[in-house]
Amino acid sequence: MKRMNYLKRIPRKLPKGEVLVHNHVLGPVRRLGTRGFRAWTQGLDDILTVCRCDWAGADLHGLVHYRVKRQHPAQKGDRP
Repeated sequence: MKRMNYLKRIPRKLPKGEVLVHNHVLGPVRRLGTRGFRAWTQGLDDILTVCRCDWAGADLHGLVHYRVKRQHPAQKGDRP
């Protein structure tokens, strides 16, 4: 299991080897905790992609952030 550190606010700097990630929430949400919007830090891996949503705008202190890649729902008849 991956180590994820959930955040209460946007950090100015990230721990070495970690990236800033947020989950997907419908509609524009900037404040953490609103409608289930969460952010965390974790090591970079294959399930993450650079996010271009402009989350928090200038408040990101120039940090690139990521989101979890969307997985397409299984086709009818597919088996896990």
